[in-house]
Amino acid sequence: MGVKQLHQKNQQKQWIATVVWWITVFVSSLFSIYTLPFISGKFDIYKYFTVSYGMGSIEEAGLHIPRNVRLWQVHSVCALVYLVISPLQFNSTWRNKHLLMHRRLGYVNAFFTVVASITGWMMVKHSESGPLGLVLNRIMSPWCIITLVLSINAARRRDLQSHRRWMLRSAAIGYGVLYTRSLLRLMILMFSCKVDTALECSFFIAWIVNPLLLEIYIQMYLTDATKKRATKSIPQQEAKIVT
Repeated sequence: MGVKQLHQKNQQKQWIATVVWWITVFVSSLFSIYTLPFISGKFDIYKYFTVSYGMGSIEEAGLHIPRNVRLWQVHSVCALVYLVISPLQFNSTWRNKHLLMHRRLGYVNAFFTVVASITGWMMVKHSESGPLGLVLNRIMSPWCIITLVLSINAARRRDLQSHRRWMLRSAAIGYGVLYTRSLLRLMILMFSCKVDTALECSFFIAWIVNPLLLEIYIQMYLTDATKKRATKSIPQQEAKIVT
């Protein structure tokens, strides 16, 4: 790849990363507020956002939460911490200036991610996820923890590029949960979809399309650089052996 092409590719990478980071900040801010009624136990406002309410079952809207209130509260507290810490962790400028804090917050975030994934896995049978959401949750919640563990192991080996890739994969699942809510309302308002159809489509986009797009980004902009560094290091290592 020529110098000009490499420069253009780096610009594309920076532009995509910046746009995605601001989307992350916006979504984190919005859903941090969204968690507060669950934590405080004031669920009255939430019923207007439920699938049951959208399908006309006003009396049943939101009742699945008070029936499992402790589970929802623990999950919401973990989600709030995750949403506060994650934008900082993914900001390269902040991360490079505060490496020690990045490491410490990473372990804090990992703990709350694991608890949120476990409680999310437990919540799904009481939620309004629908058939596809139920199946995907059973797969994605454990995968979120697995990718997180792989990311931490890579960081402990000082393999920071692998750490970044696995952490991005974990975050794609974590933020995918949030995207389902946004996509659900968007498809109902813009495309006049039925609520149950919009719900299935939102899970498909958030937990299948979203991770696939991330994987394309990783393969295009993060994997090549790692391979080049690995191939460049081989002659250097051989030179050290010779000397």
